Amino acid sequence: MRYNLTKVAMALLALWPMSLAACSDDDGGDNGAQPSDIIIPDVYRELTFPSSGGEQNVLVQSPVDLAATASADWLSVESVESNSTKMKKFNVVCQPSATGKADSATITLSANSFSDIIKVKRLSGAVISLLSDSVLTIGAEGGSVSVSVSANEETTIDSDSWWLTKSKTETANGTYTFTLAAAKNLTTSERDAYVTASNTGGKVKVRVHQAAGDGTSTAGMPSDAKTLISKIYAGINIGNTMECPGPNENAEGSWSGAKVNSAYVAGLKAAGFNAVRIPCAWHSYIVSGSKNYEIAGWWMARVKEVVDYCVAQDMYVVLNSHWDTGWLEDNIFDASKESAILAEQKAIWTQVATLFRDYDEHLIFSGCNEPGMNETSSGGKKWDATSVARLVSYEQAFIDAVRATGGNNEQRCLVFQGLGTDISASAESMSVMPSDPAGRLIAEIHFYEPYQWALMNEDASWGNVFWYWGAPNHKEGSAHNPTWGEEQHVKDQFEKMLNTFVKNGIPVIVGEYSSQIQNHTGEGETFDAELHKTSRAYYNEVVTREAKNHGCAPFYWETGGEINRQTGAVKLQYSIDGIMRGAEDGKYPF
Repeated sequence: MRYNLTKVAMALLALWPMSLAACSDDDGGDNGAQPSDIIIPDVYRELTFPSSGGEQNVLVQSPVDLAATASADWLSVESVESNSTKMKKFNVVCQPSATGKADSATITLSANSFSDIIKVKRLSGAVISLLSDSVLTIGAEGGSVSVSVSANEETTIDSDSWWLTKSKTETANGTYTFTLAAAKNLTTSERDAYVTASNTGGKVKVRVHQAAGDGTSTAGMPSDAKTLISKIYAGINIGNTMECPGPNENAEGSWSGAKVNSAYVAGLKAAGFNAVRIPCAWHSYIVSGSKNYEIAGWWMARVKEVVDYCVAQDMYVVLNSHWDTGWLEDNIFDASKESAILAEQKAIWTQVATLFRDYDEHLIFSGCNEPGMNETSSGGKKWDATSVARLVSYEQAFIDAVRATGGNNEQRCLVFQGLGTDISASAESMSVMPSDPAGRLIAEIHFYEPYQWALMNEDASWGNVFWYWGAPNHKEGSAHNPTWGEEQHVKDQFEKMLNTFVKNGIPVIVGEYSSQIQNHTGEGETFDAELHKTSRAYYNEVVTREAKNHGCAPFYWETGGEINRQTGAVKLQYSIDGIMRGAEDGKYPF
């Protein structure tokens, strides 16, 4: 075969630059390297140096040269010769700490579009050593012990048990002394708590042992749920006040026009009420940015102040978690929010229960308000096994959180809500209920029935508003007499609560009940204002009486229209008189 040598030579010359470019990969000069070609091994992504400093080498897989910069003046980095063309080597130098405190910095590696960091820590030079015995003992009656450590920087102490808390810290000449207070042991079992003193240099542990109690003291918690409910003569809500969403200090009472004061609470007691329900917001008072759902301390102190007003009047208190923008109660049917709601429910009630742990049985906790009510009444959703179970899980989280805080909370009576706090839904669909190791649960429902009387204030195409109520109070010829929902309906509804809860060992509270104050002057049919007042008083009487007769403690919904929020003076005596007649006639069936 014959060859054209000229053409061959020209072809070889054309290929020559390409071959040189291909060979240039070996010398590390490829400026077209991609970020994915550069790899920092995990072992070099975090470097740790002692307080005394030191040197370490870092190897990075890279086909190109890398620029390296350190973010702190006590840290330096420089490129050094590597044995491999594919690996870049750096020498990192950490200077000794001048203060002995822990430090952190970063080293940034970059080339073209690539940039990544290596974290660097310089450890503290702090020291800590235990000066106390490693095991300390406290008697069953409670008391205090001291833990002392030697340390050359600020040191803190934590306890893993609710019953052992720090009461004082003293510091002198490098010695930290922590005084720990123990609550009385109400159980018949010995118990241990572990406390840990720590700083950046390390930690030391001490075990605190408390002797067993004799089990005879109930610390003001003698009553089971039925016994406690039987002590409630008549209850009332401080409505539209503490439940106004925060977090500003002017939120309280923004819906009712007044904050709670001691004179108002004294007026409630003077009017005949011996129990108060405090609807309360917690979610909107969580500190902004808090990862642990921390409630603002000033709000916790304010709620405690209001509870103390009531307890000082020897009144029973139901403290709840109310609507508060619907964070829980308007999301019962939303599975995607379940884990977050459970975490927040636990965090809120752990804080609230801890604050009130030593209060006696006059204080009752209630985990929700009207869970699922808005979703079912106006949102078109229907209760099913999944939604019921989800609600019960939220209620169980509340119960478990309270019980875990110990002290009087181990025996405190706790309130859980029926489905939407609706009587019929709770009786028909609440197939499961939360459990309680103490057996001291109370169920809650609300009663605004019939709707046309209790909540409606103008006629609709499907029916008229009821201006009057009860068999003795019908007005002849009126188009606004009730067509349903009178005395027998009240009895029938509370009979459902007797059969669903009370006969199964769970008493009930009617957390809210009331009726609209109507005024229809100038409308077609003449409105009889006096007959309307008589009807309202009678309604209050019947509902209060039948609630008690069926094992349900009544709590009237009041927002300032019937009792003066500044002085506690009764403004609508007829309404309060109706409640008190019912409270006197009603007899709990236990």
